Amino acid sequence: MNSIISILEQCRKQDRISQKWVYENYFAYALKIAFRYCDVYNEAVDITNDSFVNIFKSINQFRLDDTENAVESRFRGWLRKTVINKSIDKYRSAKEKKMVFYDFTEEVFNTTDDGNQADSLVLYKEMIVHLKQLPLMYQLVFNMQ
Repeated sequence: MNSIISILEQCRKQDRISQKWVYENYFAYALKIAFRYCDVYNEAVDITNDSFVNIFKSINQFRLDDTENAVESRFRGWLRKTVINKSIDKYRSAKEKKMVFYDFTEEVFNTTDDGNQADSLVLYKEMIVHLKQLPLMYQLVFNMQ
């Protein structure tokens, strides 16, 4: 398809094809982030979907006046921040339920990443294993970084 700038410009015009492209290409990235904050796959998917709804509602506020790489990097950061905020909102809305961190399912680890390093998937798995050994509050702080 076209550049990320032209795709996001089409999203501003409520073009469903462009929105679908953004959703399909960034879903795995957003889902990995959501999984760091919730313990149930369906909740992570709900958070991810709600995040995309927010992104598409407020896409006109996103600046597109930079290079291709810079726009894509900023978009990823904006999506990440949106997913984290949605996760925290969901946690706050369910005060009676305590946040519990569980190991990820193997399905999450099998999603592809844009990383150029061949060992990035292995390092990610190792990092998550070590993260799960931390006390709950330290996990939460680490995830917020």
